[in-house]
Amino acid sequence: MGSILNGVATSSNFNYLKNSPTYVINSQTKFDAIIERTGANAYKIADSYTRVFFKILSGGYDCTSFLSGGDTWGYIKTNNCVHLEFEQGAYLDFKATQGYLWVDTNECWVNCGDIRGSGVGGDASAITCSYYLDAHRVTFWKCRTSSRYSNNGDGFVGFLGNETDTENLATSSAYHCSVYTIDGTTPVTGMKFIYNNYSSYVYDLDSSGSGATGTVIGFNYCRETVNPHVWDLQGAVVKGMAYCIRSTSPYVETLDAVASHAFAFDNCDQMSNPKAFDIDAHTGSGKAYAYYQCDNMVNGIALQITSTTNDAYGFRDCDMIAGCYANDVEHTGSVNDKSAYGFAECRMVGSCWANDIDTNGGGTGVAEGFHDNTYLAASYTDEAVNADNDYIDTADVQVTNNDSVPSVFT
Repeated sequence: MGSILNGVATSSNFNYLKNSPTYVINSQTKFDAIIERTGANAYKIADSYTRVFFKILSGGYDCTSFLSGGDTWGYIKTNNCVHLEFEQGAYLDFKATQGYLWVDTNECWVNCGDIRGSGVGGDASAITCSYYLDAHRVTFWKCRTSSRYSNNGDGFVGFLGNETDTENLATSSAYHCSVYTIDGTTPVTGMKFIYNNYSSYVYDLDSSGSGATGTVIGFNYCRETVNPHVWDLQGAVVKGMAYCIRSTSPYVETLDAVASHAFAFDNCDQMSNPKAFDIDAHTGSGKAYAYYQCDNMVNGIALQITSTTNDAYGFRDCDMIAGCYANDVEHTGSVNDKSAYGFAECRMVGSCWANDIDTNGGGTGVAEGFHDNTYLAASYTDEAVNADNDYIDTADVQVTNNDSVPSVFT
């Protein structure tokens, strides 16, 4: 076992810990020495190491080197470690194994963590995640994971929270974290059950190769998410953000569904200033949605929403939305009964605009700015056709007295 080093750590990131003893790891031997086996595929940072700093090591720190007892993979629990920090460029390499970092220490701070794998499809195993949050008041700061490839039937998640313990979700935070260059033959997700998330990124996730059947999701069941950015997702089904609550300025772009539907935002609630751009469903029976069943939303933007073989929607089945804009929503194929809509089947819609809605299908396919909506106020469209809407004048899309009882407001 290595000894605890006294004095000031060399990383400037440790300024606030300058009076705390920190164990500095700069070799594979030192890393292996602090890891203890606790059971089959189960490892932990040894009890005496409460603050650990990883220096850069060429090729990263091999997380198969310390395996014993016949294990071919293992997760690592933080155990008593309350501060785990990586020098920029240092990383843990789990190669093609199922290993991950299990953060089970209350008050733990993981700074600049970097977890990588082999990223080679032929070496895929049932990899579940890279970080598992299972403690209270944890902070992930500039942590990331990349180059992992999974064939796990239940799917891979970059950052995964324990959904049965709501306290660890509500009290923990992630700042400027990222998940990228992750591939799989089954579902792939960037972040799931991670709350209090600030300026994090998910990009280049792919479950669309030969035999791939997975759904790819950027953020899933996340809450209190500020300035998230999702781009370059490809899969059988793709979703930028799904079942997320209270998101501020989320940006989803360049999604490509190769077998079914594409959603920029699916069943998200309480969003402000979201943007969906370049959402594409181009094979199979796939529909393209910028916003699907999203409620309580202001200033939502849908740009370049395209389906080749089915319908395309800017906003579909959304409630209580205001100041939203749908532009360049299009069915680009020649299927004669497929349509494009700016706003469809939405309720309580105020100050919204639909523009450049097109279909090339012909036949019964239509292009409508507003279709089958209820209660619109001060909304506008350049489209000539706007059918089956209730409580509006479809000629100029203005409010009529059917929207309210005038005496209530006198």
